[in-house]
Amino acid sequence: MITDAAQESAPEQGVLVTSRPLDEYCALFGLTRARLAALPDSATHPQRYVAAALPRLPFADGAFALTLSGYLLFAYPEPFGSERQLAALIELVRVTAADGEVRVQPLHDGHGRRCGHLDRLRYALGGRRIASEVRQVSDGDGRTRRVLVLRAVGRHPREGHRADCNSHYGSSVLYSPS
Repeated sequence: MITDAAQESAPEQGVLVTSRPLDEYCALFGLTRARLAALPDSATHPQRYVAAALPRLPFADGAFALTLSGYLLFAYPEPFGSERQLAALIELVRVTAADGEVRVQPLHDGHGRRCGHLDRLRYALGGRRIASEVRQVSDGDGRTRRVLVLRAVGRHPREGHRADCNSHYGSSVLYSPS
């Protein structure tokens, strides 16, 4: 969790949420490059790295301007069946500010198979006053990918709140309001 002191020293930084301590998470998924990049930062700024498990995150409602979930919910369909995916998506929206958004990608598993129940998930989210859209996003190298974008409907935004986005892959990255 980002503390007040951490926000003052690094207002543009986020919190990386993994299901295990960062070194275990990287080893489990063979993320050698990510481990090399993240471990020195996690030693210097441990408050930026939080071990937590969806669908329950240890953050207040609306704590983040932008919530990114990359290579998690749909990439690993076995541990995240459709009910757990729905609960996780609702939780990601809960911790996102009223004028912020949640971005989830990829929308396929590790074998490239698209999520077959995405329309049902989006319908269920709509019933919980969560708007969704699937955006085509350019990777910058001529390829495009699909990203699920979620926003709470009817929540009031906080004053002075804005969403900043930096590209980040793996796990969930929650960007704090500045």
